[in-house]
Amino acid sequence: MLAVFRADASSTLGGGHVMRCLTLAGRLARAGWSCAFATGPETSAVVPGLRGAGVDVFVLSGAGGAAELADRFPSGADLLVVDHYGLDAGFESACRSWARRILVIDDLADRPHDCDLLVDAGPGCDADRYLGLVPGHCRVLLGPDHAILRDAFAALRPEALARREAQRDVGRVLVNFGLGAPHGVTATVLEGILAVDADFAVDVILARQSSDFTKVEALARDCGRISLVEYAADMPGLMALADIAVGAAGTTSWERCCLGLPTLVIELADNQQENARGLALAGAVINLGAVAGVGRDEVAAALSGLVADGSRRRAMSRAAAGVCDGLGTGRILRALQGGVRAAGGKAVELRPARAEDLDIVFAWQCDRRVRRHFRNPQAPSRAEHAAWFGKRLSEPKGFFNIITCGGAPVGVLRLDPAGGDECFEVSIYVAPQHWGQGIASAALAQGKALLPGATLVAEVLPENKASLVLFRKAGFAVGDDGKYVLRPGRAGS
Repeated sequence: MLAVFRADASSTLGGGHVMRCLTLAGRLARAGWSCAFATGPETSAVVPGLRGAGVDVFVLSGAGGAAELADRFPSGADLLVVDHYGLDAGFESACRSWARRILVIDDLADRPHDCDLLVDAGPGCDADRYLGLVPGHCRVLLGPDHAILRDAFAALRPEALARREAQRDVGRVLVNFGLGAPHGVTATVLEGILAVDADFAVDVILARQSSDFTKVEALARDCGRISLVEYAADMPGLMALADIAVGAAGTTSWERCCLGLPTLVIELADNQQENARGLALAGAVINLGAVAGVGRDEVAAALSGLVADGSRRRAMSRAAAGVCDGLGTGRILRALQGGVRAAGGKAVELRPARAEDLDIVFAWQCDRRVRRHFRNPQAPSRAEHAAWFGKRLSEPKGFFNIITCGGAPVGVLRLDPAGGDECFEVSIYVAPQHWGQGIASAALAQGKALLPGATLVAEVLPENKASLVLFRKAGFAVGDDGKYVLRPGRAGS
């Protein structure tokens, strides 16, 4: 299977498009795909890690490159991934002769596309956002649940969120406006940070070709608590260690949200307005507005207030963690693979639980046929359930999923922290009217795919014969404590 990625990076565009494509390419490669990147001439200089990422890279001479791509892949490719603001249905249609399927990654919804799958991770997207802009057969995946993040972010999430809950003082601030960082914004922000009366360390990520690199380098040299990083090989680690971030409202927003990192955001371009305002509305960030109106004093005032207010930082951390769980790449991969289907041929999928699911989950939990397999066979009252449900939705360390079959909700799959950084307890049930259709097995396969590097454990009552068979077939083995355990890399039937 061959996937070709069409994405560019530049000093003005930044590296976000290429970086998220690299993340998706990494997951595809682990699933057995070969990957190639078609880029513009400036891309490798802005994203130096591209050449060493284990993918084929070739530089296009034209702006779009449809004709060059057709010549390059005369035998065709299984997938073309387009992540480029300058390309639309005209380019994509021209690639149909050699690309068997086309995936578009977008966040503008301002032009038509000829694609089979479209991903837009922006907050607050609704089903009509791309109405009339994509073909009728196109499947659209919307919202931060589909943000493309490296596995390391989800792996560090429990530890990072626990540390933020316990942290009282600010020890580190992370400044990152992307690989391009235009408008001299990094130097302005650093001047504001240095005006704050507090003694915290500052990590600054800035490429050498940025317009204010020399000024930032001088500030770092004169101030012993500033560390300047030209290329962050371990961005998840830097974000996990930070207590506050200052950055743009682009693709790194979802990385910060996954790790619950309170952030001051500055809109570097018009296309970042929706993200910035949506995240501010969710309580995940403080939006300082468009870059033209943000100076040293605005940065200093906002940062001073956040440094002094631990309660607000913790509230922002929880809100951010609720926006994005870091598992979007796995969801996209499942969609590309056609998902998992129940016995009747309907697609079985997982989506994060939402507030409007309260009543249907309550009905399932009160059904005596479902309840008899719970550790506590006593059904909750409506008030008890509402309190539990609200708490569970706001608990960012685990994963609370609704199982859907053919788009309709049919059950629950929870993955709750069970001790250790990457160990989760599985809780799964399906509504009785959907038993015997293979839905639980398909949902469990989806859960395993969401956390491929985690150890999963399950406690099954001896009389629950169906679940005993379910976990055995999925590759779980009985441990010394009687619980069923599945370790990374173990496949089921």
